Amino acid sequence: MAAGKATAAPSEPPVRRRFKQHVLILTLAGTGEMEVEGRTYECPQGSIAWLDTSREYRHACARGSHGWSYLWFGMRGFGLDEAAEMLGARARPIIVSTVDEALSLQFSRIKQRLAANHADSEPENSAAVAAIIAALVANRSPERSSSAPQPMADIMQQARMELGRAWSIVDFSALMGLSSSQVHRRFRKVVGSSPMNWLRRERMNAAKRLLVQTDTPISEVALCCGYPDPLHFSREFRRVTGLSPTAFRDSRGS
Repeated sequence: MAAGKATAAPSEPPVRRRFKQHVLILTLAGTGEMEVEGRTYECPQGSIAWLDTSREYRHACARGSHGWSYLWFGMRGFGLDEAAEMLGARARPIIVSTVDEALSLQFSRIKQRLAANHADSEPENSAAVAAIIAALVANRSPERSSSAPQPMADIMQQARMELGRAWSIVDFSALMGLSSSQVHRRFRKVVGSSPMNWLRRERMNAAKRLLVQTDTPISEVALCCGYPDPLHFSREFRRVTGLSPTAFRDSRGS
């Protein structure tokens, strides 16, 4: 993954380089101009564009704008082609016309974590990317979502808010109004893994944050993250990180 902040002046030549990855671009100020396979789109302030850089494209400061400032991050991975298709990004790359503050903050934090190069930045950024994509899917425009299924993003957000709950595939099926096999397929399309593997990653990422940012006892961290048995939590945490919860906390200076 790569991320950055850029400012394009009106006199600068367009960016055309093919990176063979998906790139999200959040316009902070000014207006950008994006051309994808011969069609041109404006990137106004507050918009998000999804760009597949394996395709022919160019982007630059728009004519008449004094400059174009934007945050971007590039990503590769399973399920991104399907997510782009679900969002209609192949037909029209400007997928959000007005971004909210929470989503904008996620972009900034991805950039900051990559710049800091912390050992635990990769799982945190993976979780942030999944959250951004889920939010984009949930907030896509009505004309793009008229035939869309139940809002998976809402279910994912609910699970994040209730990590201590004993979730099962039956719960996801009931909330999404789909069969278990359909839920599995939907998750694999959007986040590249099964629902329970996705939930396990969310729990582990939340546990890491609690261990580093708070003095919460490990047994309570385990309970908050859906592990009523602290020993089970410790085994799972060691399997994922290579460290016990205590050693992980100590290694981060807490």
